[in-house]
Amino acid sequence: MFLGWAVVVVSSAVMPVGDLGLRGAALFVHLISVPVGFGAAVMMNIYMVLWRLGHQSLRDVLGLISVAHRLLAGGLAGLIATGIALDPDLQDPLMRVKLGLLLALMLNAARTQHSIGHLTALAAGDTVPRSVTRHVVGSAAISQIAWWGTIVIGFVTTTSR
Repeated sequence: MFLGWAVVVVSSAVMPVGDLGLRGAALFVHLISVPVGFGAAVMMNIYMVLWRLGHQSLRDVLGLISVAHRLLAGGLAGLIATGIALDPDLQDPLMRVKLGLLLALMLNAARTQHSIGHLTALAAGDTVPRSVTRHVVGSAAISQIAWWGTIVIGFVTTTSR
């Protein structure tokens, strides 16, 4: 799956969309990718908080994450591929901030996978170390800041044209 998305991202970077019909399609996929990826991130973060508050079992959280992580990855890949195809103004300081937030989001997701591995090992009922709890809460905060930041910047740059 990763290789397929890599091909889409590279090809869209090499061949920016010039045709208005294709640009409209790229914009549509870009806008659909936001609720898919962001919705998955919100659900995972909410479930993690509910788990730490004792309202969800770790097994339920891990079950949700196993499905939602694929949605998040697909939404993020769709955003990146279509975002490149939409030929953003890379000289715009806000766009550079948005790209930095996207990088932080991707690095955070990769780092979170490591914590999920720890949580899976703990699903048998062991006590969760504070370091893992801190990491889960920190990852959720980084995720929300990055997602909301990219959405707000996308809105501001689109409406200011």
